[in-house]
Amino acid sequence: DRAARELATRRGRLEHTIRRSIRVITGNEYLAGHARRFSPAVSVLPTAVPVPPRCPDRPQRDTVTIGWIGAASTIHYLEPLAPVLRDLCARHPHVRVTLVANRFPDLGLPAMDCRPWGITSEEADLDTFDIGIMPLHDDYGKGKCAYKLLQYFSRGIPAVASPVGVNAEIIRNGENGFAASTPDEWRMHLETLIADHALRERLGRNGYELARRVYSRDVIGPQLAGIITETLSTAP
Repeated sequence: DRAARELATRRGRLEHTIRRSIRVITGNEYLAGHARRFSPAVSVLPTAVPVPPRCPDRPQRDTVTIGWIGAASTIHYLEPLAPVLRDLCARHPHVRVTLVANRFPDLGLPAMDCRPWGITSEEADLDTFDIGIMPLHDDYGKGKCAYKLLQYFSRGIPAVASPVGVNAEIIRNGENGFAASTPDEWRMHLETLIADHALRERLGRNGYELARRVYSRDVIGPQLAGIITETLSTAP
């Protein structure tokens, strides 16, 4: 099978690279566990996101927008959630779904806004979201570093996410968002946020504060510089 051979080749190249590296930096412990099979010099450094100096305002609007941002390679995580989104849009006419991506699936939604991703428009597009979503599968999704989730938090957007991998560490139920594993949980938590602007605002601000304290570039940058400096000073 060609795909299997290509996958084995990529894995072999990755393992070879790890073995020859004097320092390996991964975004989470799941990836670090794999890397430590081939190198003792592994550091874990969370994903960094740009965080503005103050939490963006999230005004109450006539519509409530559920938003998702991502690349074509992650569209398949979103598709199983389509029945829940269709149901919510049907029962709540003021709810819209916005996708920011480079490819758009047909989710069968009556009100879906598709916005091509762009580096200069990304933050403005995120600011149209009232609720962010990050569904994952409990497989290779464990290796994801929660970038989508942190993007939402950096803009003060509360989120509903699958409790897979780093998501499970970052999402705090009822504090900065909700974890959802089943369609019923997704529906319940999204409806809770749809119905309560004050809750969305509180959870969004809590998410922003977490992103600012722990995951901002201003915090992660010096940590990365420290790892590089230490590595260079002790390199053979």
